[in-house]
Amino acid sequence: ATTHAGSLLPAAVALHRIPVGIALWWLLQPTFGARAGWLALGFVGVMTVAGFVAGARILDGSSTGIAVALQALVSGSLLHVVFFRTHVHAHE
Repeated sequence: ATTHAGSLLPAAVALHRIPVGIALWWLLQPTFGARAGWLALGFVGVMTVAGFVAGARILDGSSTGIAVALQALVSGSLLHVVFFRTHVHAHE
């Protein structure tokens, strides 16, 4: 059975969000408690689903050029963070 590449996107999004959720928990829970950790994880989960649904609807009604421009914008912002760090510590 063959699968369409787009049908794997939800799994990729979910797998990508697991380490993000773990990092959020490790950062928030010791300082603000378990309740804040759970609230943050719930908020991220809801926003991930909302972004996935909204993104699919926006891209379904748009031209290929808009999708390509959006991907270029996101890629550029990620590359900017990687290559142009503005806050570098110099240790002596």
